[in-house]
Amino acid sequence: MAEGINRVVLCTDGDFNVGVTGEPLVQLVESWRDRGITLTVLGYGHGNLNDAFLEQLTNRAEGQYAYIDSRNEALRVLGRDLVGTLQVIAKDVKIQVEFDPGAVARFRLVGYANRVLAHEDFRDDTVDAGEIGSGHGVTAFYEVELQPEPVADAPLATVRLRYKKPSGGESREVETALPQDAVHLELRDASPALRFGAAVAEFAEILFGSEHSEGARFEEVAELAQSAAGEDEDRQQFVRLVNRAATLWDAE
Repeated sequence: MAEGINRVVLCTDGDFNVGVTGEPLVQLVESWRDRGITLTVLGYGHGNLNDAFLEQLTNRAEGQYAYIDSRNEALRVLGRDLVGTLQVIAKDVKIQVEFDPGAVARFRLVGYANRVLAHEDFRDDTVDAGEIGSGHGVTAFYEVELQPEPVADAPLATVRLRYKKPSGGESREVETALPQDAVHLELRDASPALRFGAAVAEFAEILFGSEHSEGARFEEVAELAQSAAGEDEDRQQFVRLVNRAATLWDAE
């Protein structure tokens, strides 16, 4: 429909065993994308869930993917977040964080292994990137080692955002500098959002078996998450998940 929101919602376990499958299916959703028809994929089931292919499908279609593992998650995705899922406000969104060596000695991006672009691809508009829906946010965590004697006027980092309008056209780029005084010396002084996000990131590192995570410190993760959870039910559910994981981990 011209001037309308045109989106296919696919509910599946990813085990495509009839009809169009594999690379032809990927090419099909790419053709939808080129005609302005976007894609939302909802993954269901256990055991035979082909999560990797579903993620690939949505990446190539510039769509969104969510795994529905409970009634609460279904209500969140199809209820509270529905508008943001359907309404695209920017496409081919790229984010670049450049740390200043005068302030930062070393840094590490936590996660996003399958999302990292080469530096030269940031301003290459032929390189495909993601889309952002109304109300959506993106969080990235970096582990940073500061210089022992930083240059006084050096920014901590410069953050650049590059995107296109939903209708396409030329990319736009905006940037902002992050000053050194944005750093909190104590984690307890950081915002609840940062503390909770840090707990989620550490939990993922533990489950992944990351070399950067020192042991299965579920109790510390749960304590940090609880300190930032408040009355938010989604955050409280995460705390319960961490405690449950600790029980299962100890039982092995």
